[in-house]
Amino acid sequence: METQIIINSTHNKYGNTSQLIKKLYPNSKSIKLIDYKIELYNYDEKYSDNDEFLSIISEVINYDKIIFATPVYWYSMSSLMKIFFDRITDLIGTQEELGRKLMGKKIEVIT
Repeated sequence: METQIIINSTHNKYGNTSQLIKKLYPNSKSIKLIDYKIELYNYDEKYSDNDEFLSIISEVINYDKIIFATPVYWYSMSSLMKIFFDRITDLIGTQEELGRKLMGKKIEVIT
């Protein structure tokens, strides 16, 4: 059985994106990025102990499918999703071993 996780990047926890997720995927695990501390990407790939990006990725790798859900703000993804995607760069740098565990995962996008 395929397992899936939803990464929800809305700034409004109870807004349209969250409602759509609940309707389409009522039984799926959902991570709301607004609930986590994710620092901006930096070229040194050094972050404070408060940064939670790696803990999110460590959970995400346990699922077969990753669904990225974002509202569209000013013709683009939310800033939370942009920061999250920027941080994926860490997974081809200092965290390459962890990043390789994402190979073969299915993805979907909800906007």
